[in-house]
Amino acid sequence: MPIVWRTVHLPNYVFFVFIALGALALLIPAILQFEGSAGPNDSSIPIVEVGQDNETEAKVENVDQALFILKEELDLGMTQDEVLAYFGAGYKEVLSGMEDDNQWRYDIGTIEGYSYEEEYDFADMDGMLNGLVQMHIWLTWDEQWTLKNYSALFVNQLDGRIYEYRKFEDGGEKENPIN
Repeated sequence: MPIVWRTVHLPNYVFFVFIALGALALLIPAILQFEGSAGPNDSSIPIVEVGQDNETEAKVENVDQALFILKEELDLGMTQDEVLAYFGAGYKEVLSGMEDDNQWRYDIGTIEGYSYEEEYDFADMDGMLNGLVQMHIWLTWDEQWTLKNYSALFVNQLDGRIYEYRKFEDGGEKENPIN
């Protein structure tokens, strides 16, 4: 007996319902993976309560983690203790070249033995271009020692260019390539 195929005509919306269900089936694992996530590589983003006395310092070791913290976690007006909870005590004290404000500089993604001694907020551009350091972060403090503004230079791993990220005193932000 021959097989007879019959064509079933469904309303157009049924087609879109099946497409939406298929897309949802693909997205659910991704949603569950990031549920409660603090961001990229969140397992290595330190979760430290402010004022907590920890034997190990909270430390950020790559550009993605640092950018996430700069863009999503830090707020102007934070205290030094609050910032230390994210970045740890591995900073160098420098002065801003424009206003002689007190700053902390963090060097992120450095090779072993990297050292950059600079009194002011100047970047080690040669070190960044040659892979010795992936990012510099400068945190500027006001007279009450709260976070006034901050900026960073970092190597974008996708295109190899150096980018600047900046959070201004008025809360405005900008990110753009500089080379």
